[in-house]
Amino acid sequence: MALNTHFNNIRSRVSTQIATGETVTVLYDNDPTAKPANTKWVRCTIVPLERHVNEFGTSPLYKLEGELILQCYVPVDDGESTLLPLVDACEVAFAAVTADNVRYTTPYSLRMGRVGGEYQIDVHCPFYIHETL
Repeated sequence: MALNTHFNNIRSRVSTQIATGETVTVLYDNDPTAKPANTKWVRCTIVPLERHVNEFGTSPLYKLEGELILQCYVPVDDGESTLLPLVDACEVAFAAVTADNVRYTTPYSLRMGRVGGEYQIDVHCPFYIHETL
């Protein structure tokens, strides 16, 4: 499968679990939409990290490792406590689950703090995909 297919599968899960499930705007990489003002929202970035041969043979099996990064924002005056339920939902949606041939492992959060007029917590969701090319 091409990266585009895998990335679309990941975006689809983000859309279902986060955008729809949490009723929040999600902006994806290279999205020309302006970020929402005065509300919580999420920026979604998919980072391919490494691809290597997992099994050799006539049809080698490759393992693609990557990371889904969900940058969660809330207006700074709303406080961190209004953002934590969204962060928790992101972690739960991508913890130890396989969906569309993408295996997510253990998410972790990084508090980025104040960024401009917003407060930011990033949720990193490592994943891997087994595939034949």
